[in-house]
Amino acid sequence: MCKLYFNYGTMNSGKSMLLLAKAYNFEERGIPYRIYKSSIDTRDKGVIHSRALGDRECYTIGPKESFFAKCYWYNTDVKWLMVDEAQFLTEKQVDELATIVDECGIDVICYGLRTDFQTHLFPGSKRLFEIADTFEEIKSQCEDGNKNIFNARIDKEGNIVTEGEQIQVGAEDCYKSVSRKMYKRLKDLPRIRRLVRSSQFDRLWKDVMMYERGVLFTEKELDEAADAFQNDDYSKAYEILELYCGKSTPELIDRKKKLEKQYGK
Repeated sequence: MCKLYFNYGTMNSGKSMLLLAKAYNFEERGIPYRIYKSSIDTRDKGVIHSRALGDRECYTIGPKESFFAKCYWYNTDVKWLMVDEAQFLTEKQVDELATIVDECGIDVICYGLRTDFQTHLFPGSKRLFEIADTFEEIKSQCEDGNKNIFNARIDKEGNIVTEGEQIQVGAEDCYKSVSRKMYKRLKDLPRIRRLVRSSQFDRLWKDVMMYERGVLFTEKELDEAADAFQNDDYSKAYEILELYCGKSTPELIDRKKKLEKQYGK
């Protein structure tokens, strides 16, 4: 029984490498196959690229093109159809792949991202989750030790980008695969950096090192601390941050006392 498969993972999780490895396996076993890739991915046009396994030529398909126009699937020796960058497919194209599986007796395996930089499903991925027979997550690990889930878009300074077009082709210079926890930390970072520039917050921040401890702040918590600093109430600001940090060490207590003495609070 032929199936429609969807193998998904974050950027740099090894999706293309697995596709190429399967292609080599098919060749060794004499199984006819064909590889497609969305033309929206312009980084390596007409090529599937893998750092580990090199490059391999492939067919491309644009958003307005049809898989049925690419080949007469009802009368072909192709047994497997592999599609890279499947998140860029349209819903109609995914439905066509399902028809190729059901009516033509060809197995189809798609590789792609699950969500965009705003953590929302891509249209192609959404449709694959709705109608594919089998799903498999290609896992990778974030620097914080948790599983990568999101593809964060970043600017030149390393700040996370939350607004913009859904599709922006790029690699490590534009995106970073992160866990859910890390994504939240990166979203907080620009706001934290703005606060760091105010008053004595820079000195206090470097000593407390809240961000390095992996602390997550809500907007309300940051606003409370910011208001306290703007009112020159450093002791109160320190207490707010210490409270949300959830941990009071002798070093932090000693630093607080020095601040109180220095600013007369």
